[in-house]
Amino acid sequence: MRAHAALNAQRLALAALLLLSLSAGCKPARPEAVTAEGGALLLFATAKESEISEEQLHQLFGEVGDAGARAVLLDALQELSVAGDPQVVDLQELAALDRTVVDLEATLSGGGVASYSVQLQPTPAGLFRVTWFAGPGVEWPPPPHRRGQGMSSSHPPG
Repeated sequence: MRAHAALNAQRLALAALLLLSLSAGCKPARPEAVTAEGGALLLFATAKESEISEEQLHQLFGEVGDAGARAVLLDALQELSVAGDPQVVDLQELAALDRTVVDLEATLSGGGVASYSVQLQPTPAGLFRVTWFAGPGVEWPPPPHRRGQGMSSSHPPG
């Protein structure tokens, strides 16, 4: 009787393992932020998700701030979600800043190609956190608003 129960337990475990491996094969694995390239690709993978958890935001960006800062970040991520399958095209180490810039290209639904840049900083845990990203129509964190007239003037003709 015990041998039969043990055999059934083994079969159940094997079936669960097989199901898990098959389901993992259907969905591409999420990149990991253990390299700067992986962190940049994880940014785009996260942007495509319908629900982004606080844990995912913290893993990618560290402390996000208040609800307003979180809303600005989620809006920027939504702008990234239109990018197709991003491909890393360049990587530059910014040693003086202890950061890495990853340049990517991604296809757009209309058939064009968009260029993006992601700046990442290593963490003590050995991961990379996004500190800045930009592309067509998106930049996070957004640039500060400049004060002043915003116009130039010149002497009238004559």
